[in-house]
Amino acid sequence: MSSNVEDEIQAKWEQIVDLFQKNYDIETKRVRLKLGKDKLPRLSISDKLQRLQGAEIVVVFEDKTILSTSELSASDVFVRFIEKVGVNEVQGLGITDRKRRPLISDSIIEIEHMGPKEIDGKYVITKTGNKEKLDVIREIIDRLNYPAEVT
Repeated sequence: MSSNVEDEIQAKWEQIVDLFQKNYDIETKRVRLKLGKDKLPRLSISDKLQRLQGAEIVVVFEDKTILSTSELSASDVFVRFIEKVGVNEVQGLGITDRKRRPLISDSIIEIEHMGPKEIDGKYVITKTGNKEKLDVIREIIDRLNYPAEVT
């Protein structure tokens, strides 16, 4: 690839990244784009990039405790919500993910590849999109008539 073509690609890439960062106010983490044998400079994108793929999650409990993806990862919000509601109560609902795997399992082997987090000896699937996490939180609140609000 000629130097001029590489320079043009580099300039276009920088324009795209600048536009993206301005529109979404994204902090940075390392991302590489490989062109042939050459690598472009590392660019950064924060956890906010994942949040763009799904909804922001804010849970407000009756005792005024707030869990929010503006302060925690979506997985942490999800796990802390389940901890507060009660892992056994949530497991009793029999909720599954979109591939019909149990949301909460007694065995890590069953869901090991799904980024499980342990709560009281049980394992919760956390490797889902924010929208799916939000939908599950809403379902738990509705089905258990739990005193919390989610947006």
